[in-house]
Amino acid sequence: MRGTPQGMTAVDETGREVKLPERPEEYLREACLRHGSTMEGREKSFRYLTKSSQKAGVLVSEREQEFWFPCVSRENENCEWVSYFHVVKAFASNVSQCEIMFDSGAGTIVNCSSRTIGLQLKRCRRFLQEINEKG
Repeated sequence: MRGTPQGMTAVDETGREVKLPERPEEYLREACLRHGSTMEGREKSFRYLTKSSQKAGVLVSEREQEFWFPCVSRENENCEWVSYFHVVKAFASNVSQCEIMFDSGAGTIVNCSSRTIGLQLKRCRRFLQEINEKG
């Protein structure tokens, strides 16, 4: 999901882009509420369990494998959110961009470094390990 001034552009599993009037953060807030939590609570848990303070991931539903992480600060109007459970690999596209390949075979280029994506994937794995060990 990519934030735009008019809402967001979402990319489905086939790689098709869909423009929606809601911002990614609005979508995530509503999705979290539909699954019995708040986005703020999910972010707080992520920060606590991963001991990180930046770019908190949002586990909407582990059962439905809906777990999103931002590539940059979500305060950034153009923040891009990536679906963690569908990432197969990520690699540098150029100095400030990263290409992400998904389990559907589709790929996308995001405006952040491959190092940032690598750190986000590592934080998401750590978070899932923590909640599964505690549960």
